Amino acid sequence: RYLVNAAKPAAEVVIEAADQTVPVETGKLEGGLDYQTRFSDGDGTTLTVNIGPSKAGFYGMFDEFGTQHQPAQHWLGRAFESCQDKCLSVFATELLVRLADMEQKK
Repeated sequence: RYLVNAAKPAAEVVIEAADQTVPVETGKLEGGLDYQTRFSDGDGTTLTVNIGPSKAGFYGMFDEFGTQHQPAQHWLGRAFESCQDKCLSVFATELLVRLADMEQKK
């Protein structure tokens, strides 16, 4: 729970950046971005955060990766590249704040 709560604000940073680069001709994709968190290994120590279009905007992956008839636009990849330092900074700050809270509760 500690890692997931710290990851939420960091994921929001990426979603805000992605809203700026989302292809406008796709319609509802702007504002239709979401994230999911899951622990990906057996001992519950590796947190994976998947960020991208919600199920209603599945077609956003076609813009990101391209199709046989449409070149890839890599809008989500560019968004992450533009904000990765801020995302990591927010994540680290959230971890430190939560760690300080845990120390005070002792």
